[in-house]
Amino acid sequence: MPRWVLVAGLVVLVMVQAATTGRRVMQRAYATIYLPVTGYLQAHAQGNSVVMGSAELAFQLGYVDSLVDDQRLGFRSGKRPNFIVIDKNRYAEWIPQYEQREPETYRYIHGMMEREFHEVLENSAYQVYARNGL
Repeated sequence: MPRWVLVAGLVVLVMVQAATTGRRVMQRAYATIYLPVTGYLQAHAQGNSVVMGSAELAFQLGYVDSLVDDQRLGFRSGKRPNFIVIDKNRYAEWIPQYEQREPETYRYIHGMMEREFHEVLENSAYQVYARNGL
């Protein structure tokens, strides 16, 4: 294979990577998506409030016992959250899979969410729910 083909392929690869990185930097996802969610939780999840959501929330909320990464939302653990954070890359993809694999878990999650929680914040990556009465 001629060298110019390898060089051209390498240049295209580097340009695609640079464009992707540039696009993500321009989106400012940390400031516009992640921080509003963690800011809301810091302001409203006071005291003994249990927050269930992905472990990435700990980078801003701290590594505390009140933050629980439990995609079954307490079905097996018995923990009762005050706030639930559904991230669209993990929890939102896993929960529908329980309908076939773990029907009891699926019914528990949907019943609890419908009866006991209301949405308080949503953006392109997260949905935040608070227990009714909070």
